[in-house]
Amino acid sequence: FLPSVAVTQTYHYTVAVQPATPAVERVSQAYDDGNFAPRWKGIAALGWKLGAFTANFDGRFISRYQDYDSTRSIGGYWFYDAYFSCALGQILAPGSQMAKGAYLRVGGVNIFNRLPEFSNYNSGFNGFDPAESDIRGRYLYAQVGIKF
Repeated sequence: FLPSVAVTQTYHYTVAVQPATPAVERVSQAYDDGNFAPRWKGIAALGWKLGAFTANFDGRFISRYQDYDSTRSIGGYWFYDAYFSCALGQILAPGSQMAKGAYLRVGGVNIFNRLPEFSNYNSGFNGFDPAESDIRGRYLYAQVGIKF
């Protein structure tokens, strides 16, 4: 098993959009020009490997921030992703150099289907903040390939 954690805390994010204008603090305050950052973002993951098999489960966190052109806060949530991978070349043809890098991977992004909160981004036209979330919801995939 291999646990991992990666966290970013943004202390200051000051922006002066035009010359001779005062710089504005933009930590945890969304602006239409896209220049802002939530105070906290992070990933906590647990990986596993046994022979030809690997798996990973991770959670991605975005802290609360003030919505675009609004006084309400959004964020403060987790998205969870997972995958399982199998080194097909090691199992089906262990002696073959040609099949050595063959693999199969199945997984999902946002596996618990957490939909993004409503955001006033683009005057509410989009209905969500594309800088911090994904409208697709749960996304499942299968991939077969060869690593050279």
